[in-house]
Order: sequence, then C-alpha cells, then structure tokens
Amino acid sequence: MGVEATSRQIAQIEREYGLDKPLFTQYIIWIGKVLQGDLGTSIVLLDTTSHVLQRALPITFQLTSIALLISIAISIPAGILSAIKRNTWLDNLIRMTSFVGKSIPNFWFALILMLLFAVYARILPAYGYVNILRDPIEGVRHTILPALTLGTGLAALLTRMTRSCVLEELSEDYVRTARSKGLTEKRVLARHVLRNAMTTIITVIGLQFAGLLGGAVLTESIFGLPGLGKLVVDSVGYRDYQVVQGVVLVYALMVALINLAVDITYAYVDPRIRYS
Repeated sequence: MGVEATSRQIAQIEREYGLDKPLFTQYIIWIGKVLQGDLGTSIVLLDTTSHVLQRALPITFQLTSIALLISIAISIPAGILSAIKRNTWLDNLIRMTSFVGKSIPNFWFALILMLLFAVYARILPAYGYVNILRDPIEGVRHTILPALTLGTGLAALLTRMTRSCVLEELSEDYVRTARSKGLTEKRVLARHVLRNAMTTIITVIGLQFAGLLGGAVLTESIFGLPGLGKLVVDSVGYRDYQVVQGVVLVYALMVALINLAVDITYAYVDPRIRYS
C-alpha cells in the first residue's frame, strides 16, 4: 500500500487477505485452501501463487538435474579410481582436489566461471535462461555454468564418500572369495563392490540433491535464472508472503519425494532389502 496508506485502506487489505483473524484461524484457512490447490495470490506479481510456481519450478528442476548429473559423472569414477589407487600420487591428487572443491564458496566459483568462460573466452553465456525442451543446445549452454557452480560441492563430497565406501567393501571377505574364484578385478568391482557400496552412495545423493535446492537460491540469483531460488529471494525482499509460503511448501514436498525415491531405489540396488 505504500507509506501513505490510510488506516481504512489497511483495514480493507487485512479483510481481503484474512489478516484480521487470529493466527490459528488464518493457518487453518490456508491449509484448507492448499488442500484444494489454492496457494493464494501474489501481492506483488498480481498472479496466483500456483501459476508463479509453475513457471519457476521447471527452471530449478533443470538446473539441479544437470548439476546432479555432472557431479555423479565426475565423482563416481574419481572415487573408484582413488580407492583402487590408494596411497598413490593419483589418490592424493583426487583427494586434494575434492577437498579444495568442497572448500570453495559457490559465489566465488560462480564469478570465476563467468570471468573465464563468459568474459574472456566468450563461449558460454553468463546470464539468462533458455528452456532445454524448446532449444536443447542453447538450454544446455545457459545451464552449464550455474550447474557447474552448484554441482562442484556435491561432486567433491560424493568423491570422498565413494572412495570410503569402495575401500570398505574391498576389505570384506566376499571380495577375497570372489578373487579366489578367478574373477577379474573389473567384475569384482562391478558385480560385488559397487553394488554393495551404492546403498550408502545413493543415500548421500538423495540427501545432497535436496541440499541442491537450497543452494540454487544463491546460484540462480547470480546467473539471473528465474527459478524457485531467485523467486524466494525476491519474494522475501518484497514481503510477498503468499509466494514465500508456496515456495517453502514446494521445497518440503520435493525433499519428501526425493527421500521416498531413495528408499524405493534401495530395493533395486540391494536384493537383500525388501519392503513388505
């Protein structure tokens, strides 16, 4: 309403949004509307919160998915190689790289990537968003830098976790038995070691994927991606509480669904796990 709003105008807005009711009553009303698919209306954007979230959610999902794929593609092979080459120069190099990758702040790494690939080399855009379904090439080009920024910390953590899990499995008796049967080292790793180690690795991936959603807040703001992260930052700044509530609710649902997917995946990775 602005600083010149009269008491009558404020009272009218409070009646329209139900702010004149007790907090408990407001919460019950909000829950009832959410169950009907009504998340309220954005005060700033003058659009329903559902429509605002529908526009922002695919952007964040595209970013986090590509970041997760990049981190898995880097960390799993690096972690396995580090475990196989334990206490060698290669193992030390991978461990040091993962330590540095985990320690680097995302905002600083984002600026370095923008400086190298967008300002100096001019091969990747530093700002904006393109839907990957409409234009796959441009969509990937616009997502590479923010995805690298977001996935670096996860890749470093997964590398160290993969190394630890593989080393633990390599010391088990069943690995010694498999080798005594004449199986090659590749078959021992693929059919025995990795299959047993993947349970822990999948758990970490699921938990960290939920963490990527939170990390997207800063990354999307830096690279100008109009996803959930930038949306919640803008909404907090404008005190658009309806949108803030909607974003928090979507984050909570996504974390719950990710954990459910991880639990279901256990049964396919480890045949010893069965759900009744």
